[in-house]
Amino acid sequence: RIKRNKTIMYLSRKKLDALEYPHLGNISPTDDQQVRLLVRWLEDTKIRALPPADRAGLRSTDSKWNAHFYEYLKHVSCPMKFGDHTTPAEKLAVLDWLLGYAVCVEYHDKADEYNRNGQPPATAAPPAAAAADTTNCESPEFRSALSDIASTLNIPTDADPALVLKAVLELVESKFSATALEEAKKLKGPIHPSTFNSEVFPLGFDTGDSKVNQAATILRMLYIRDQRGLQTKINELMVACQNLTANPKTDTALGKVGY
Repeated sequence: RIKRNKTIMYLSRKKLDALEYPHLGNISPTDDQQVRLLVRWLEDTKIRALPPADRAGLRSTDSKWNAHFYEYLKHVSCPMKFGDHTTPAEKLAVLDWLLGYAVCVEYHDKADEYNRNGQPPATAAPPAAAAADTTNCESPEFRSALSDIASTLNIPTDADPALVLKAVLELVESKFSATALEEAKKLKGPIHPSTFNSEVFPLGFDTGDSKVNQAATILRMLYIRDQRGLQTKINELMVACQNLTANPKTDTALGKVGY
């Protein structure tokens, strides 16, 4: 629960930042005054679901504010409830939903501008990064989905989820990249999984245990694969540098050659 609350708080701050909330450093779901200030600001500047004359309830400072806010949440079709006995964690969830709703309204109001620019506002977190930050690798849903993917790829699922996920990523990168798919199209006949053969790739030394020899060989193969990938990237960098230096542009007005 604590980890989930921290995740919601992190996302809420990202949404507040994207909405340019002026009191970002002071927001706290346990402070009623700050919660009311945030709700009023969202309704007045972003959501605008009520006519100005009907927002008096949200501007009130008496004990009936919770009841006004409860009616307001119903008006904007919020699936969560809010009342006098709402816990701080529940308040945080309600505020996060309301912030998400405000972000949707903000986008709808400026959709043409955002789409024309071809990218989200600079303050918005990249979707992939946000997903990575908020993914709970210990949740049953994540474990179940990961197990299904690993089983489809014939990867053992009884290891640590982090190791299984790493194995899935490495397999996808190596077997389903654009280059790998192009190479697979060139092969004729059915493709069979590779089998381990110590004669094709000898270890170079003997530990006295065949299983240990196989494990050591696999580690050596993985190391060589990583080195090959690194060498490929170095070669690409060298080619890029050569293309730049081999074709200088001359600016006679400046008396300079090259960039």
